[in-house]
Amino acid sequence: MSSRTAKVLEIMQAQLAEKETVTFDELTAGASKRTAAACFLEILQLKTWDYVTATQDQPFDDIVIGSTEGLWQQQEQQQGQ
Repeated sequence: MSSRTAKVLEIMQAQLAEKETVTFDELTAGASKRTAAACFLEILQLKTWDYVTATQDQPFDDIVIGSTEGLWQQQEQQQGQ
């Protein structure tokens, strides 16, 4: 796992520990376009690994990100190291 992916994973674990879902706009508020794009790619990677869900009702709507069991299993593994 790359350091960027690990950082986004940590952010997602922190955000989703507090509430059920978070929007992409909430995650990237105040970020540059480059940072937001990089974050988006990392979220797609986390979705590929089944750590998060990502849904978008309509084109150009905000992306809603939620957790999966895999996200919390990964967190437990990190704490065990």
